[in-house]
Amino acid sequence: MITRSGVFVSGRNKSTRLPNKLFLPLGETTTLGFLLDRLKTAKEPDLFLITTSIHPDDTVFQDVADRHGFGCFFGDEDDKLTRYRDAMEAHDLDYGIVVDADDTLVDGSLVDRIIAANRTTTADFSIINGLPLGLTGFGVSRSGLDHVLSRIDHKDTEIWGQYFTEDPGCHCLMLAAAADENRPDYRLTLDYEADYRLIRELAETLSASRPNFTSTDICAWLDAHPKQAAVNASAHADWQARTAEQIKKQAVTPGSIK
Repeated sequence: MITRSGVFVSGRNKSTRLPNKLFLPLGETTTLGFLLDRLKTAKEPDLFLITTSIHPDDTVFQDVADRHGFGCFFGDEDDKLTRYRDAMEAHDLDYGIVVDADDTLVDGSLVDRIIAANRTTTADFSIINGLPLGLTGFGVSRSGLDHVLSRIDHKDTEIWGQYFTEDPGCHCLMLAAAADENRPDYRLTLDYEADYRLIRELAETLSASRPNFTSTDICAWLDAHPKQAAVNASAHADWQARTAEQIKKQAVTPGSIK
């Protein structure tokens, strides 16, 4: 049962494919600022944090956190799971919603939906299945993090969901997206210039008439603008190949899973 929960915006200042991607202009703020303001509409969490690393390049996040009403936690440079676990310990949390900092359009209602679904029986790992790539947060319990970290002995946890979903000892909760937001083929995460063009046009257009636009609004706009929705298709293919290679690298590390 969840007693105290937080939102963890997970990011570092080290992008090479799209340099400075978290600080690109978006509306009256930046891509990261836009995300933080959307997440602050969540009602369920007790705490909002940017979780970044102790690397000197990442000190920039403290100022961003201060301006948007977030806390800032500096943790392990490479091991994301240890960073999240340590942030939970430091702030006495037993549950967290991890939102990647390049998932610019996640909003507070999606965070609330995951936390509410875990109020009675708390899963180790939860997501909303079927949303466009880059619209869901990832719910993780502190006990689930402790379990997974006790079973891996390497520091590279750049991609980490599989440590939960492929472990029979973990309880995973896959929530279903509603029919009007079930669009898994759309891509809304920020890694390439084409991603930025799409996210910026979508966000600024919808914000003009509905500042607190929802995932349903996003999907309706993408359905109505197929040319724009397809602008980052080649970027998505490249991202899929890179992701598969990263997962392979983590999985084949000798003795990586006990």
